[in-house]
Amino acid sequence: MTREEIKPDDSMDKILEKMGEGNAFTDVLLSDITKNGLRGWSLVLALDKMNMRGDQIWYAYKEYCAGDLKLFWSSVEQHDQNMVKAVNIESAKHGKKDKATTEDGSKDKEKLIFSDKEMKALSKENKIMHEKINKQDPISNNF
Repeated sequence: MTREEIKPDDSMDKILEKMGEGNAFTDVLLSDITKNGLRGWSLVLALDKMNMRGDQIWYAYKEYCAGDLKLFWSSVEQHDQNMVKAVNIESAKHGKKDKATTEDGSKDKEKLIFSDKEMKALSKENKIMHEKINKQDPISNNF
């Protein structure tokens, strides 16, 4: 799937549609995030810069951050390398070839696709969760 480029004349709804890539959960998450005004929109643009969309955003939020919105927000703002690795592992396991990055994903688009060799290697790796999630009492996680 070729990712649609966000253009300067795109409406807010069109940007959210492109970022969600048809994942209804991601659509709701991004819609809620953008209700925080400029800071929320800066998070959406940071996700785009990291080449994270659709299912990848959902993996980052639900799997890596265990549904903790504050942790997700912080991880995206910091371009958390472990989050990117976790997203790439989950993407590969689900056959998704788009690669998340801590760099500027708007450049060198051809480098942001997994090779078959990378997919095979990543799909064998174990799931990663944020270190704060692993230390929490599972009952207190805010899912």
